[in-house]
Amino acid sequence: MTYLLTHFWAWGVSAFAVGLATALSIVRRPERGLVAGWLIWFALAFAAGLLVAALGLLPGRPAFWLETALMLLPAFLAGAALGALLGRHSLRDHEGWAIGLIPLALIWLGAGFLAGRSTERDLERKAASAVEKAGGDPAYLDVAGRDILLPRDAPDRAAAEEQIARIPGVRRVAEVDALTGSGAKSYENAVTARRAARESEAPRSASPETPGEAPPSGAPQPATDGAPAPAGPAAKSKEPTRDGVKPAPSTPSAAAPELARPSAAPPAPAAPEQGADAGFVPASGELDVGTCQMAISAALAREPVQFSRQGAGVRRAATGALDKTVGLLQRCPQTEAEVRVRAEGGDRAARRLARDRAARVVDYLGRMGVERGRLSVAGESGGPVSKDAPENESGSGVDLRLSPRR
Repeated sequence: MTYLLTHFWAWGVSAFAVGLATALSIVRRPERGLVAGWLIWFALAFAAGLLVAALGLLPGRPAFWLETALMLLPAFLAGAALGALLGRHSLRDHEGWAIGLIPLALIWLGAGFLAGRSTERDLERKAASAVEKAGGDPAYLDVAGRDILLPRDAPDRAAAEEQIARIPGVRRVAEVDALTGSGAKSYENAVTARRAARESEAPRSASPETPGEAPPSGAPQPATDGAPAPAGPAAKSKEPTRDGVKPAPSTPSAAAPELARPSAAPPAPAAPEQGADAGFVPASGELDVGTCQMAISAALAREPVQFSRQGAGVRRAATGALDKTVGLLQRCPQTEAEVRVRAEGGDRAARRLARDRAARVVDYLGRMGVERGRLSVAGESGGPVSKDAPENESGSGVDLRLSPRR
């Protein structure tokens, strides 16, 4: 609740102002009894809500909405009481205060939808940073209200949970079977990146035999004339002799090996293919700045990110490279990334559009799990190109420049 008071004070002040204005403008005493019926029911609901919140019976976002209501209702009543005193009215003249519940409900909805999203993003950023410090993967978490969700199979889950529990504002760390929504997308991207890294590492581990390596002793030596090499006692001729003289050889190679046609040299084994963004990426573990930069640049070069022709939106079918970039950035957490996009033309509008597109890329990477504090918009990249350029030469190219985190 302290976190809500410090981060939602503006909404509380709004509820207080509504109560103050309502009490000053509407003065009406209940017709029956000392307390209006609506106030009794709201008092009972408030008491029940306090009990539910104290016991933690509601999860995630429902609990967040309840906590917000428990904060705004007392602020409204306090403002109404002050308004009655300032207007020199009796506190018994509270029947008309019920009219103020309508704008109070609108304030509650605004706090839940608008401020709730910013709260989740703030807690997600802090939780991701805590998980990275614990040696875990920030792709294995999601935020619901003030609850941090961790799947059961999250790596280093105990250490991550301990670090997250220390973050101010986190209500609890909940264990879930699987993530949903944007958290599931981030988890899927991380798994895809790891699988791609393992697959790219496979050709490297299956490297060819070192040229010039001598075969082990006792192994049969390859023949130089295309015939299998004799080994051991079989190397001696078993042909019968006549009067101690061997018969003439029946093949030219047997009579004069130097006249035999030399066999073609065995083809050299093909070197393992080094992918544009795979050959130098380890299968697991953190990456240094240089390796991460090369891998991201190669991924973006192979699958250019495409934007809508007249706007800044990223095309849904052209986010493959960005998804790979998310997985790579999560493996180099000690870096910061500047996002640049080439401008279509050299005028001011084109440069502004390039900056807007870079901001869209930053927003996409942030929604997919990259810590927002690591990303920044640097504007346009490279020289401008013509607006009528072909698609593969248009200004849709995205460039991420990494640097050590300050």
